[in-house]
Amino acid sequence: TVGRSESTDFASFPAADEVLGCDERDPADVDLYNNAAIKYPYAENAYLIFTSMYHHTGDNLDVHLAVSRDGIHWSRPERRPFIENGLPGTMDDATVYCGAGVLRTGDELSMYYHASTARHNQVYPQWVSQDGVYTRATLRLDGYVAMQAAKAPAEFVTHPLTFSGSRLELNADVHEGGWLRIALRDTGGKTVSGFSLEDCVPVTGDSVRHVVSWKGGADLSALVGKPTALYCVAQSASLYAFQFVEG
Repeated sequence: TVGRSESTDFASFPAADEVLGCDERDPADVDLYNNAAIKYPYAENAYLIFTSMYHHTGDNLDVHLAVSRDGIHWSRPERRPFIENGLPGTMDDATVYCGAGVLRTGDELSMYYHASTARHNQVYPQWVSQDGVYTRATLRLDGYVAMQAAKAPAEFVTHPLTFSGSRLELNADVHEGGWLRIALRDTGGKTVSGFSLEDCVPVTGDSVRHVVSWKGGADLSALVGKPTALYCVAQSASLYAFQFVEG
């Protein structure tokens, strides 16, 4: 399990409170190891854990993602490896441990991890296995999870959001032949006039900054401060993030 302890002087820490562990959705033969927790620097109130999950039966470890808004209450949005083991005989086919921290180069993020072909219970001839390597994983900015729509359209709706900023930007990869549309709704679930799915100009292509526009344009200044829900319908697309920004 993963625990959290807080100190005001960085010298004396109280006993840790458990904040993340396995549950009934996990196989019975797994435990959580290191946490590699970070406060994500490119979004407000976003915390990430990259825990190595130990699989007792296979004697291997892969990395799983947990998320939080306050660093205290955590959840795992996907129950599959974030950095999985490689194929047999590759450098990371047995154990993967993620380091803490993330580096940004433009719109690409780099995360560094240790990988090895030595399994957890194999005896190491020395402190650092000769089979181990330090390497990195890369991903797009804000690209940790995605709503993925296949050829059959998929949809979701947010709870009402109170925002500032005059336009909506999407971080999305719309595959060939696909599209993505956004409608805006009020707190009663009614579509805001001029911002329906039919009014929305289909979003296509791959960008971390798609600007969403409707027949009347992209300006959302009239809705600033008014709780507004986003209703999204997409086909053959991956939506990673959205944000309201100044035009």
